[in-house]
Amino acid sequence: MLFCVCAFLPDAARYSLGLFALALVIVPTLLPNVLTHHRPALDLDHLVTRLGAFSLIMMGETFIEIAQAIEQHALNSHVAAVLTFEFLFVFSLWAAYFEDIPRAGLNRQRASAWLGLHFTLQLSIVLMGVGITSVVFLPDNRHLPDQDALEILLMIVVFFFSLIGLTWCSLRQGNAKIFWLRGGTTILVAVLCIVSWLSPHMALEDVIVPAAFLVILNALIAPRLLAQTHVRLPSRGA
Repeated sequence: MLFCVCAFLPDAARYSLGLFALALVIVPTLLPNVLTHHRPALDLDHLVTRLGAFSLIMMGETFIEIAQAIEQHALNSHVAAVLTFEFLFVFSLWAAYFEDIPRAGLNRQRASAWLGLHFTLQLSIVLMGVGITSVVFLPDNRHLPDQDALEILLMIVVFFFSLIGLTWCSLRQGNAKIFWLRGGTTILVAVLCIVSWLSPHMALEDVIVPAAFLVILNALIAPRLLAQTHVRLPSRGA
């Protein structure tokens, strides 16, 4: 009902009321004890499967949005190269998640954090798709505004930060190397953002391609490191 009311309000009131309505949906999901003292039973296998399916939908929609943006342009070698590169980028996001999280189980005591990190992960995927689409729509000889480039780069940081948190919330053990890989990528992209922001000779858009290559490189290296870990299955009484 609140979302319906939002449709008839001016922007300022719409955003405020919309955020409040969104909180009414999200907070009880992440913190069930807000509504009741009896915490509902948590089916971990069902939750992991459903969040994996939802993450897959978000990544698929992101690629479709990028493909539709490219479809507006005449097909040539440049458009084909952009489409191929963006496919590799989105596929790398897919691999980073599905090579790890669905197989790693879920630590029941960290379920709330796990759900919250899925929210930030999926939000980062959507915003990366929106940002990359704006790159595709840029006219020739036009540069990407710094705020759009910064959005894409920050969402890469948020994605890997969320991925680190999701692995921490899982039953996977021996994660030191995978944490170093993802943490190092997060720090490197953040440092590149700061350097390009401060440098008068370097634009933020110049960092997007190297950052995307780092994402693709992660997808190639991570499976080898994950193979050196193991998943601790919960006991029957847990």
